[in-house]
Amino acid sequence: MGLYGGEIEKRLPPGAVNVEYVGWRQMYWGRKRAEASYGSTEYTVAEQAYTRYGLILDEILGEPGL
Repeated sequence: MGLYGGEIEKRLPPGAVNVEYVGWRQMYWGRKRAEASYGSTEYTVAEQAYTRYGLILDEILGEPGL
């Protein structure tokens, strides 16, 4: 997910700060999470990526955080 940092421009590839890209990436990681065994490293990584893409998507859409 790119460099560490709070700004989404630092977390995504250049030109990828849009709803379509982030939505597709979140779906990808959701599928990976569903395919992985619960508690495995793969599951944990996929869960974190899925959650982070959701937060980025909320920020892009201007929705308040939870």
